Amino acid sequence: MTASPGNRRSDPLIPDDLSGWSANLTSVISRSWRKILVVLAVTALIPVIASAIGGLFINEVASQMLRDQADELHTPTAAFLNDARALGARLGIVLVVSLLTAYLSCVGWAAALRIALVEAADRRVSIGESLQYGFRRGLRMWGWYVLAAVCVMVGICVFVLPGVYLIVVFGLFGPVVVCETGPALARSLRLVHRSFAKILGRMLLLLLFVLTITCATALLAGLFTSPLSGVQATVTTAEIASDAIGSYLSTLLVGLLLTGGLLVTYAEARAAEEPGLTTTAMLDGAPE
Repeated sequence: MTASPGNRRSDPLIPDDLSGWSANLTSVISRSWRKILVVLAVTALIPVIASAIGGLFINEVASQMLRDQADELHTPTAAFLNDARALGARLGIVLVVSLLTAYLSCVGWAAALRIALVEAADRRVSIGESLQYGFRRGLRMWGWYVLAAVCVMVGICVFVLPGVYLIVVFGLFGPVVVCETGPALARSLRLVHRSFAKILGRMLLLLLFVLTITCATALLAGLFTSPLSGVQATVTTAEIASDAIGSYLSTLLVGLLLTGGLLVTYAEARAAEEPGLTTTAMLDGAPE
């Protein structure tokens, strides 16, 4: 499916304006939601389980630290210091596991973006083929993700606004990894700066949708696990289970939304500097 430069509205990814952006986002979701959700469900399961187990480990040691400190009237003791060391060790383990599971998340994201791009070009791709692609591009996606996360955290620690700015300008690195070669963060920054106000507006809309989905799934998960909270011995476990269920549901729905939203935003930004660009041309030029 192609489009002439003067008739962008017929292109499945490249919009003319905000209404076209919204229509293309809706089309991506309605066209590819089944395969994208399957891919995200497979790749998000292990990270969510690992996060829940990590939460249990950290909560256990932190609770013991509080008990030891209370028993000694807030005076540091050998037991408390041992607990602190144990907490630090577990935090280190959780950090390493988080980095490893983030790779699986990046595999899922790359696969989801590939599905959306291929099917927007009116071609076929199976879930297996998209997952194979995700594993091929996942390491590159993961590397840029870690670098972007470190930059954002430093920006937030130095001053909040630089971190927020980096979130915006690095926001298109995922579609860049799938559709182009070269430094993804630098390319995302150039694309965003070319139409900063427009892309910022698109991302704020996506943020609003993400917050809505996150609150709704957290509420739903809380209602689902509320019967467990009546048992005193399992209150903490119930809370962590609720968080895990809410996180899993949120990951699937937010992932589906961002796959379409960021891909359409990327296509719009790239078309602004490449007149005549079409979805088919993007797919044909994308790395395999």
